[in-house]
Amino acid sequence: MRSGLAMMPVAYCVPGSEPRIVLSRGTLDVLDRGQLQAVLAHERAHLYGRHDLLLLPFIALAHAFPWLPAARHAREAVPVLLELLADDQARRAHGSLELAQAIGHMSARRDSAPGTMALAGPAAAERVERLLTGVRSRSRWVSPAAYLVGGLLLSGPIAIPLAPVWCGIP
Repeated sequence: MRSGLAMMPVAYCVPGSEPRIVLSRGTLDVLDRGQLQAVLAHERAHLYGRHDLLLLPFIALAHAFPWLPAARHAREAVPVLLELLADDQARRAHGSLELAQAIGHMSARRDSAPGTMALAGPAAAERVERLLTGVRSRSRWVSPAAYLVGGLLLSGPIAIPLAPVWCGIP
């Protein structure tokens, strides 16, 4: 008899020096080939985007300031936003329908897998709706604008120690 956890459809990635994507037997049983490819593209997007590192500051902030509502809300919102980002990557590679069906199949067969923020998390219904209604991801100018704003924000702290050199102060 197989364990109940192995039969649940679960997909997640394990980042690190040798990143891995883990799929349960339940995932392999419930998804067809196209859906499985969409799930793999989604998990690869998490790995290549280093979403684990993007999430860490928000986890630390929530632990450091548990009484601060903004810290708690950010900790709750960022994982969902990272899922949407990975969805967008998988959508571009395999189409919206395949990924939406995979999320639907996986969320319909889940009870709860503690410690996993897998493909079918708490925002699964919203993600499927977003994929099926054709809500476009951000404009092509949003990423360059975000990098520009980030660069400008970082330029202040970098400029302070370099200011004496630029101004010719010995």
